[in-house]
Amino acid sequence: MSLQIQKPILVGGLVVAGLLSLDLLSHAASNGNALMLGTMAIGGGYWLWSKGRGAIAVQPIKIDPSTLTRLSEQVKLIADQLTIEGGNSASLRQSLVQALQEANRQHYRLVVTGAARVGKTSVIAALPATDFISVQPLELTETPALFEVDGAKVQIDQALQQADLVVFVTNGDLTATEFAHLSKLQQQVVVVLNKQDQLAPADRDAVYQNIQRTLAGITNQVVAIAAKPAPIKVRTIAASGDVQESIEQPPIEITPLTNSLRTVLAESGAQLVLNTTYWEVDRLKNSGKAQLNGLRRARALPIIEQRQWIAGATAFANPLPALDLLATATVNAQTIVDLSAIYQQPFSIELGQSAASAMGKLLLQLGLVEVATQAIGGILKTNAVTYVAGGLVQGMSAAYLTRIVGLTLMEYFADQDVVAAQSNPVWNSERFGTLLQQVFQANQRLTVMQEFVQQGIQRLMPDTKPQVS
Repeated sequence: MSLQIQKPILVGGLVVAGLLSLDLLSHAASNGNALMLGTMAIGGGYWLWSKGRGAIAVQPIKIDPSTLTRLSEQVKLIADQLTIEGGNSASLRQSLVQALQEANRQHYRLVVTGAARVGKTSVIAALPATDFISVQPLELTETPALFEVDGAKVQIDQALQQADLVVFVTNGDLTATEFAHLSKLQQQVVVVLNKQDQLAPADRDAVYQNIQRTLAGITNQVVAIAAKPAPIKVRTIAASGDVQESIEQPPIEITPLTNSLRTVLAESGAQLVLNTTYWEVDRLKNSGKAQLNGLRRARALPIIEQRQWIAGATAFANPLPALDLLATATVNAQTIVDLSAIYQQPFSIELGQSAASAMGKLLLQLGLVEVATQAIGGILKTNAVTYVAGGLVQGMSAAYLTRIVGLTLMEYFADQDVVAAQSNPVWNSERFGTLLQQVFQANQRLTVMQEFVQQGIQRLMPDTKPQVS
């Protein structure tokens, strides 16, 4: 898929760039401190920039058939766009059909999970022995033990993703790790205190009540059972006065769990299946969008690389100090327009210019201009020939900042809807600032910057042999 992209901002902007001057890159720092100062500057700058902005509380989604239908339409739109942009959508379409068929199934998937040695297998074994299973269609699955160093995380995640209802088994008071895991579960959960027969009665009540209090905001289904009670020694006195000892197996105490399951499934069974289907379709949406963004990224990266060296060459060739920031802003405006076209978020030239202006302010507020210049200057000091070249630090900084902005734009547009709902989308400067900080930090490693500087020397001073180490 080819795109015909116009360049009114880039051409016009670079003509007028030489008329302006910004003295913004006059600070210097040693190479050893540049990266450390960078991290501090970004953190402090971002704090100042975002200070006073309140967090938006995320409301839980009420999943109903219409909600599932809307999500399914989004997956179909992604599949259609994949086809338009040269991707393979067959697998996504087939998976969607299969997922939607699951919404009508009449059995429930119950997954039993928990740490090692809490009695998961015993719970699985005890349930079929009850009349509950005979009247309630259940598909029982046990996950590998949680929290093991060599645990099968992928297998556990897959099992939990397919669960309508999770039975989380513990054999004592909840640990912080168990609580963290429970807090992240999307599904409704029944928490089981197993092996209660091994606790003293007073301790049993205290642990049970503490679990209830701890999970008050997560689930109201907490039960205590003994899926496989430990054998007990019984002494009897015969008529002759002789003491006889025997080992007896206490009966299984599973009724509290079956009663809880019966209540949950009777009240919410159909809703649980709908929820499971929704989250499966949501995963398909994310998978399809990732595939589509991969295609778009492959088209966007060459544009970013081209623009970074245009900005770098302009700043390197122009004798005015710190022109790189202005050249970066000029190139960024055109880059926004071009990348927005690739990601189906069409920005007008005017909106591109406005967004580029906001970017320039963010680069200053977050301290990225100074940090990048210090780090690049420190690396160039290792090569005396290139370091004394006039404008090289400015040119390299302009190229680097242009690249960072371009990579951030890819992340920003990838977050948006597959196709913009409006012809001229709204620019979210706050969201872009968050992503900008993340992308900058990811590209601030010394090895990454050294490699970039080597490429820059070859581009801006092709007759010089790079000696950066």
